[in-house]
Amino acid sequence: LLEQMTDDMKRARVGDIASQIIRDEISIPLTTAQVSLLVEQAIDDLLGFGPLEVLMADPDVSDIMINGSKRVFVEKNGKIALTDITFTSEKHLLNVIQKIVSIVGRRVDESSPMVDARMPDGSRFNAIIPPLALDGSLVSIRKFRRQKIALKEYVDFGSMNKQMVDFLSICGHIRLNILISGGTGSG
Repeated sequence: LLEQMTDDMKRARVGDIASQIIRDEISIPLTTAQVSLLVEQAIDDLLGFGPLEVLMADPDVSDIMINGSKRVFVEKNGKIALTDITFTSEKHLLNVIQKIVSIVGRRVDESSPMVDARMPDGSRFNAIIPPLALDGSLVSIRKFRRQKIALKEYVDFGSMNKQMVDFLSICGHIRLNILISGGTGSG
C-alpha cells in the first residue's frame, strides 16, 4: 500500500499512525510540541534517514561527519561544528547506514566493512563499520549545492579573474575535458 502513495501521503499516513500510538500507549502527559517531535522522529526513522534527515534538508550543510552514535559534526559555511544530533545507539546508526546502502544497491557488513556510494540526492556517502572502525561506525556525507554557482560569481568571490572565466566558458562550450585538482572541497 505504501508503494502506491506519494511521499507526502506516506508521511501523513505514518504521522497519523504514530500519533495514535503515542496517544494510546504513552502514559505520561506530553505537550503538543513533544508529541509533534516524537511523530516527526518516527516519520524520519521509518521513511527517511533518521536523525540525518534534518541535516540532509539543511541547504547550508555541506558535509556531515559521524564519529560513532553520539558525535555528529557538520560543516556549514566552511566551519566544522559538533551538533546536538545523536543516534539512540550504535545499532540505530548501523540501521541508518544499512538503509542508505540498500537503497543504492550496496552492502556493508563485517566481511565488507567499508562502502562508498552515491545517495539518491547525489550526495557522496562513505561508511566504515566495526571491525574496521574501532570506536563505532564512521560516516562521511558530502552534500552538493542545489543551486550551482555561476562562473561569473567566482570573479565576485575573488577566486577567478575574467580571463579565467572566459577560458573555462570556451572550454565548456567546445566540450573539452578539464581536470581540476586540489584539497578536499576546493573543486
